[in-house]
Amino acid sequence: MFFFISPSHSISSPPPAKPPYPHVKPLKVDLVMYYETLCQACADFITTDLVMKIFYTDLNTIVNLRLVPWGNAKVINSTIICQVTMSLSYIFKIFTLLYTFH
Repeated sequence: MFFFISPSHSISSPPPAKPPYPHVKPLKVDLVMYYETLCQACADFITTDLVMKIFYTDLNTIVNLRLVPWGNAKVINSTIICQVTMSLSYIFKIFTLLYTFH
């Protein structure tokens, strides 16, 4: 005895049921990169490797990228003493303001 099972053309299938849960937008991965501001190797990595990997491969659709400028500084007697020049300290302050309002 043989049984052949095939879909019937005379009976239409019911419409698909709605999922019992609301549609949720997928979460992104947070990627925070601390980099030394005047380091040439950091600049090269950001402008070539990081940008190429995230923006040219559409990873930016699933990654929240945050770049945090960093410098070698010490706090002595409640005063921040920076290893680099005052002009770079000014640049750090500008970056901090930009990130605060971004």
